[in-house]
Parts: sequence; C-alpha cells; structure tokens
Amino acid sequence: MDSAPSIETVLQAIHALYHHPDPAGKEKASVWLGELQKSVFAWQIADHLLQQNRDLESCYIAAQTMRTKIQYAFHELPPATHQSLRNSLLDHISKTNAGTNQVIVTQIPQVQKCYFKINSL
Repeated sequence: MDSAPSIETVLQAIHALYHHPDPAGKEKASVWLGELQKSVFAWQIADHLLQQNRDLESCYIAAQTMRTKIQYAFHELPPATHQSLRNSLLDHISKTNAGTNQVIVTQIPQVQKCYFKINSL
C-alpha cells in the first residue's frame, strides 16, 4: 500500500466484509483490509476509526488492528510518537462503559497490556 486510503474507503471495505452478499466480495474486502493492517497507515486509520466510534464493525476492526500493530509492529513507530499513542489508548479505554459491546470489551485487556508496554518505555 503506497498511500493512506481515505476513511470512507476503509469503511466501505469493512461494510463489504460484513455485509456483501457475494462471498467473493467479502473475500476481496478481507484481503484488502489485511493489507491495510500490515501497512504503516493502519496506526492512524485505526485510531481515527476508534475516535469516530461509528459502528460495531469498524470499532472492532480498529481495536483489533491497534492491538495487532502494537504487539507485532511497534517498531514502526518513532519513539517520539509513543506518548501520543499511550494517551490515545487511554482515551479510547476511558470511553468504554457498561453499554460497550462485548465484542469490543474483549479487546480491552490486550489494549491495556499494550498500554503498559508503551508506558514502560
């Protein structure tokens, strides 16, 4: 992926992944989203999707992406951005409540572990 896709393009891919009537369309969206998750652009896009809190599917993909990026691609981030990421994670975690969907809540322990990893640097 040579450049960052628009948030709208990402949202369309997420929608296709969950709602496209043709399995080939779902597979195409899955492959594209997988490539996005491997890219350096995934950091900012995942953070933006979490901030938007638009729907369950986009929040789940964003939380999963953020967790995976921190676990396996943390080296992509310059040290100067660690504090900003830590603050963003805290902000996202602080916005969860009893009404937060369980699918998202299952990601929180992993994100909290990532927060502590960043905080110890």
